[in-house]
Amino acid sequence: MNKDYLLYQFKSRRYLLIFLLLIQILAAILPFLFTGMSKYTISLLASGFSYGILLIAICVLTPFFFNFVHSKKSVDTYFSLPLSRKSLLISTLLFEISAVYVPWLIANIIIAFLSIGIGGFSPGGFILMLTYALMITTALAVFCAAIDLLANNAIDGIIMIGGYFLLPLFLLLAANAFADIFVVGYNPFNFEIFGYLSLPFMACNAYFEMLNITWSSNYGSAFNVPYLDIIIIFIHLLVFAFVLYREFTTRAVERAEQNSDNLLAYPFLIYAYSFIFLFIFTSSTVFQQDFMAISSIAVSLFVYFFVFIFFMVAHFVYRRKIYINLKMVSFFVVTIVLSFVFSQAAYLTRGFGLSENYPEALSSTRYTIGFTANRLEDSEFKNKISDYLDEIYGEDAYFDDHWSYFTISFSLDNEQKKDNEAALLMEELRKKAIDQFYDDLHNYNYDELIRINFLDDDNDYYDYDLTYTLDAETFDLLLKAADDFDVDGLYIPLSRIM
Repeated sequence: MNKDYLLYQFKSRRYLLIFLLLIQILAAILPFLFTGMSKYTISLLASGFSYGILLIAICVLTPFFFNFVHSKKSVDTYFSLPLSRKSLLISTLLFEISAVYVPWLIANIIIAFLSIGIGGFSPGGFILMLTYALMITTALAVFCAAIDLLANNAIDGIIMIGGYFLLPLFLLLAANAFADIFVVGYNPFNFEIFGYLSLPFMACNAYFEMLNITWSSNYGSAFNVPYLDIIIIFIHLLVFAFVLYREFTTRAVERAEQNSDNLLAYPFLIYAYSFIFLFIFTSSTVFQQDFMAISSIAVSLFVYFFVFIFFMVAHFVYRRKIYINLKMVSFFVVTIVLSFVFSQAAYLTRGFGLSENYPEALSSTRYTIGFTANRLEDSEFKNKISDYLDEIYGEDAYFDDHWSYFTISFSLDNEQKKDNEAALLMEELRKKAIDQFYDDLHNYNYDELIRINFLDDDNDYYDYDLTYTLDAETFDLLLKAADDFDVDGLYIPLSRIM
């Protein structure tokens, strides 16, 4: 750190500091001028506005503070200053963090003062929250600076920050599409990992954790510190600090205002987003629709064309010129082929074996089978249901075989499940559900849905959906199983009983 350079930064950009301070103070005070809400709600609103301004300021100002590395005129001047690049980097970062954090700190001290008298406010938690916010501010500033310096010009840097901001979200969409399309039954995916991969998401989520820390008694705990999140944010900080330090200290001045050719810059983002888009579309089209239908072919061609346009425009922006070559077209075609191959492999292997996962060691399981009577073709089954309604509600019961919905529920613990007829029946239906899903993937009929829900002691659900019409024999077995155990019984909406 160089004190003279740091002092110069504060003097030359004092108007920016004053502006940020005024904005933060207004965000802290203005909500308290409204009297239609409780003081506690107003305090949360003020802190939310203030924190939002903090995050926006970091994302907007980071490319601004490091813009000199992207300018041919400025980079020579800055890199020729009588201080090391390491000192220049640390001084610039320290100034940025101070410029955005100190106004936020002052605003939150004002909010804390105006919140005096609100039950649940923890002074110790408030101090801990300020420390947590400083860590997040530092990590997010380092993240944005590292991504910005992967680029060779200012425009690319801004676009790439946005691209890396959204990349975990699109990875989540791809993973969710894979789970929905190719995995049936117990879903082993923990999508929280995509939140941990996204530092911007964690920075936003940290606001609610800060509330938990500051207003501790309102949440029923003294200091509910998010240790895991703090560790992961610290790991993000270390990784991107390394990238930033390497990109800044070894940066060639000739890179300024050139195309961003770093492997992690445009090339990676273009190919990653293209593959994600093509995989999601290919999977959902080929394995959830009749791909050979004329309408599906037309829609498919249109979407592939749209993704190709995105692919080309991204290259145009990357190269700053309109062009097309065999390499670009070949990559796009290969990506489509890989998407088909991956999707087909996922289908043939039943989600790479994930559909065979089953939570065996549940202390208890609640089975619920729900089905509609819509379009039932089995007259024997209809008669069974009618007889059951007559037995329960009398001969005047009216059975609407188009809209009636039924559920049968009962619970079994581990002892009851051992070699039990009901448990064996449920296991048989579970396997049929998986077979039916992969054998008839294109004709998934929700009008004749049977759903089996497994509920463990932690209230986690495991769903298996069957898509064939329930037959009379299985219906009898289900009623018998329900009679033998803790039963909710057969439920029919009262509006259907006349």
